[in-house]
Formats: sequence, structure tokens, C-alpha cells
Amino acid sequence: MLRKLPILLILLLFLGVQAASADHEGLRLLGTAWPDANVPRLGDIGRGVGVVFSPDLSVSGNCRFYQALGFACFQDADWSRVIDQIHQYNVAHPDRRVYTLNCNWKVYVDNYLDGGYHVPHAHKELSSVIEYTQYTIENFERACLQSSPLSSGSNSVAGVAATRQGRAFYLWIYPNFMINAYEGVMDTNLVVPLAVDKCAVIFDYYFADISQAAGTHNRQSIAVSEKVQDEDMAICDSVQRGLSSRAYVAGRLSVRREAGEHLFHRLLHADLTAALRH
Repeated sequence: MLRKLPILLILLLFLGVQAASADHEGLRLLGTAWPDANVPRLGDIGRGVGVVFSPDLSVSGNCRFYQALGFACFQDADWSRVIDQIHQYNVAHPDRRVYTLNCNWKVYVDNYLDGGYHVPHAHKELSSVIEYTQYTIENFERACLQSSPLSSGSNSVAGVAATRQGRAFYLWIYPNFMINAYEGVMDTNLVVPLAVDKCAVIFDYYFADISQAAGTHNRQSIAVSEKVQDEDMAICDSVQRGLSSRAYVAGRLSVRREAGEHLFHRLLHADLTAALRH
């Protein structure tokens, strides 16, 4: 009977292992799925480790839908084969991270486009190398480029200074795609709406040098990115809670810092308005 249950139920039981006495078995299975050195906790799924979708097996085409959104989809009536599929995928895609956030997708985009407003306060390590007074914002028809020279000094965090050099480029392309580039390092972000108060962000990392000698440097760069993303998640989750408050009142945008955010709002308003006319 167990093998005939929907994979959704099986994975829910699997995720529930964390609170049960079979926790060690759950970690062993995770170690099988994620082959790298640090075995994640069950609660880490969706926070930079991965998102597992488990559609109803009776409905055909579910995986094609999720894959079209940019996710990996694992579907089988046998949960052990699902674990094998996750393992094979993670071996083939070592430089991808998927984060789930408790906020509307537009909140994440707004945070990205705030002209560096939150960087000195929320990203203190990254801020130690950014020349905030020379931070620039340039709008295009359907894109926004934020940029800043980078420099390190006695107050800079070592790991950040080593992996964030040259000039920082943060390019947003309407509506939900970002490219972050530094000297020899780049990552792309795809923001996917999941619900009115939930979204996922898919990170893919790219490096000019992918030799074995550069492995430590590249892993350090990913760690810096993960730290920033954790901080952004905390901000976005907090903003979403604030939007639900009865005390929330919309304010003005900064002409100097939030031109990209204004562009996003104008483009989105135009698209939504046009859709309502049809």
C-alpha cells in the first residue's frame, strides 16, 4: 500500500522525520541526496538547499509545468527513487541554490531595486567593500543597472574582500530576472511567484576560473552570496509582515536612490492595466 500512496504524502512523512526519533535515518537519506561534505538539516530544504515539488501522480504534465518555471521536479511512486533523482540532479548542478521566501515576489524585486538603501544596515560585510558614495543607478526601457566601485581596507571582511573585487554590477531585467557580476564572479537570480505571500529565488553561479585550484575561492564566493541572501530573506519576510499590518501606509520613493523601483512599478502597472482591458 505504501508504494501506491501519492509522493506528496510520502515526502510529508519524510520531512516529518525531523521531529521524530528517526532523525538519524532522515539525515542519512539527506546525505544520500546531497553528496557534498555538509549534510543539511531537514528544515534547511528550501533555504539554499533545494525545493522538492511533489505533484499528484494522477495528473499528467505536472513536472513539465514546474520545469518550465525553472525548478527541478522529482516524481515517482517510490520515494527511494526520488532520493536517487535528487542525488543525480545535485551532482550535475553543484552551483545552483534555491531559496523560498515568505513574501510576495514583488517585495523581493523592490528590495533588489532600492538603490543600495539597505546595504549599509543589512549587509554590513558586503558594505565593507562597496563605495556607497559612488553608487550609481541607470534606468533603461525595461531594465535597471546599479553599480559601484569596490575597494577593501582594514575594516573590510576578508572573505568578502577576496571575492568581491573590481566593480559591482547589479542588473535587473523586467520583471523578475537579475544578474550580479564582480571581477571573475557572476550569479543569476530568477524570482518565481509561488503564492500571494511566498516566492522562490533560483541562484545559478558562474566563475571565470573553474579549475581545481580556484575551488576554494569559488566556494568562498558562494558563501558570501549565501550570507547576503540570508540577510535579504530576513528583510523581505519582515516587509511582508509589515504590509499586512493595519498601520502600513505607502510612502514616497527616493528620486535619487529608488529610480529602479519606480521603473518596476510603472512597468508592472502598465502590464496589469493592459491585462484588465482584455
